[in-house]
Amino acid sequence: MARATFPAALISVLVWANEALVLWLLVRLLSPSAISIPVAIVIYLLSGTAGMASSLPGGIGVNEGATVLLLAQQGVPAEFGLPIAALRRMITLWSMVVLAVAMGMGPAVARS
Repeated sequence: MARATFPAALISVLVWANEALVLWLLVRLLSPSAISIPVAIVIYLLSGTAGMASSLPGGIGVNEGATVLLLAQQGVPAEFGLPIAALRRMITLWSMVVLAVAMGMGPAVARS
């Protein structure tokens, strides 16, 4: 287990960084306004914290609403913020599912 701790922590940090970068990229591609990467990280962390504090499964609705509000504070109109928030959640949640399936299949393939 000790040997797995560092790789698991590294993968976790990379996945977390991926979510903030996906938010930054979506704003850059879809919005007339832009945000910086540090602002995207802060928005991701604050909206995720709000979602966790809500005690709803996955913070559904609260995370997206907080993202839209925080993006609006940065000048991103709500008509762009809502689709960006929804797309980020779909992209990042499904990427986690794909990663989990790939990681789960690894040992099965290795045993064959």
